[in-house]
Amino acid sequence: MDTSRTLTLSVNAAHAEQFGSDARKCFDSEGGRIGRAEDCEWTLRAPGVSRLHAVVRYVDDTYFLEDRSSNGMLLNGEPLRKGHPTPLKDGDRLHVDTFEIGVDIASDDTATAARHDAMATAPAMPTPALPTTPIPDDAEPLIPGTSSLGMIDPALDPLAFLDAAPAMATPEPSFEDSWNHTPGSADLFHPPRTTGSGTSAPTLPENWELTGVPPAEPEPSVSVERATPEPITAQPTPDAPQADLHGLFHAAIDGIIDVLRARNELKNTFRLPVTVIQRSENNPLKFAPNAQEAVSKLLSPANPAFLTGEAALDDAVEDIRHHQVAMLFGMRTAFHAMLERFDPAGFEPSAPVGRAPFRRKEQPWDIYRRQFQALTTNPDDCFQRLFGDVFAQAYEEQLARLKSHRQHIFAQGGTSS
Repeated sequence: MDTSRTLTLSVNAAHAEQFGSDARKCFDSEGGRIGRAEDCEWTLRAPGVSRLHAVVRYVDDTYFLEDRSSNGMLLNGEPLRKGHPTPLKDGDRLHVDTFEIGVDIASDDTATAARHDAMATAPAMPTPALPTTPIPDDAEPLIPGTSSLGMIDPALDPLAFLDAAPAMATPEPSFEDSWNHTPGSADLFHPPRTTGSGTSAPTLPENWELTGVPPAEPEPSVSVERATPEPITAQPTPDAPQADLHGLFHAAIDGIIDVLRARNELKNTFRLPVTVIQRSENNPLKFAPNAQEAVSKLLSPANPAFLTGEAALDDAVEDIRHHQVAMLFGMRTAFHAMLERFDPAGFEPSAPVGRAPFRRKEQPWDIYRRQFQALTTNPDDCFQRLFGDVFAQAYEEQLARLKSHRQHIFAQGGTSS
């Protein structure tokens, strides 16, 4: 008799009308196929359903669902692996295309109750009727030597000895002391006998209940002061190693020296005056050959010939800042001057020289070609005339204004910004 559980798959109510009578399908231990094809056990005619969408199998009292579709399907919101059987549980939710399918698996208790109900309603087996005709008294006995009423000759009765009283009752042996369950090898051991005193002590003490736990005595009340956590003091951050500070300081000094050298090279390009050594207050960052020599002079004792420490660093940084501002101002001024050189008014023809009546008037294009040729004859000279001279003049003027402003600030006891 088949005792497998029944799997019922039902399309949710919102889409049930779409499938009509095919909205619900029951599967047994034979399993079945689900898809759009007509030969499937459960045919679902929907655009998103493949011809063979899934296969239902019943193995070891468990229903499995194997996805065979091209669009996939979800089990409780999780996608199923194609070709991988997944066990189904009662109450699971399947998502196929745009509709949901509920999973209902009849439990073992439900199947057992159904079988009990079937057995209770089955008709009872007929009981054979006993003969009602009385047996005659003169009937021949079935066993020779017995009467027709079943009486047996006492000589042939095997239970006749039970009716007579025994001649002497033999006392049965007592098993209280002689019964022994120990093996034969234990007969060599004889436990020592103890001679009790006149008053026999009880075998078990009064407090024989050893497994009992005595009631806990109340603990004495002790006033416990509230624990106050110790304040956590911030640990001071350890200073950087001396070697790291030394390396950082040398790298910063080396960078400042490189910027000051680049400033001098730009001044040389535009034929600007460069910083020269003086009798006093020379900045070692501008004249030291390398960072190590500059650091040694910065950290040396005060010397009228060289600036030391913070004063030297402030002077170098201030010169770099002034250089950047003046360079931007000079480039802008030179650019505007170069545009003026190409003003169309400069290429207008002038009146012919002399009184020759047949001399042709010079055209603007001819004037432009002549001036351009004059400019490009010497590229370096052209750069200076078009850009360099104007840039240098504007640079120097802006630098002088910045230095004057700085001196004015220091004279008032402030700091430059």
